[in-house]
Amino acid sequence: MKKQFHEIVQSRGDFQVADLCRLSSFYFVSVQAMTLRLEDIALIDKGTWSYLAERRFRPAAAKESVESAAGPTEPDEPYPERYKYLAVEAYLDEKISEGQLAHFLRCDRVSAREIVENCLSRVDVDSDGNPDQLQLRFRDSLLKQS
Repeated sequence: MKKQFHEIVQSRGDFQVADLCRLSSFYFVSVQAMTLRLEDIALIDKGTWSYLAERRFRPAAAKESVESAAGPTEPDEPYPERYKYLAVEAYLDEKISEGQLAHFLRCDRVSAREIVENCLSRVDVDSDGNPDQLQLRFRDSLLKQS
């Protein structure tokens, strides 16, 4: 986990909410569990989970969470999960158009919009087993909480 964290920070110069979610997906744990673990091993500031919760980063629809925790990306997807996140990030940064995003994701524009929406939210389950919808802002840094 430390290795992946440091690779992300080294490559991006930051560790953002999107990175946290990808890391939690990689280890098949909730965002809350991953955040608390990273806090425990002092890779991110203590209280980061509280910080996220205060900003309404709360988990909410269990079905998708259980499905995502059941295994890696669907085998019929034509690209790896990281590729999808990078394409969405390029789109959000206005480096590519919606048409280009659809082309890169091998889908139509409506499906591309759905993929963007799915990348910006995540269904998670809290420590009590309650489902919550986690709305994400990809550019929120978890290293600097000022």
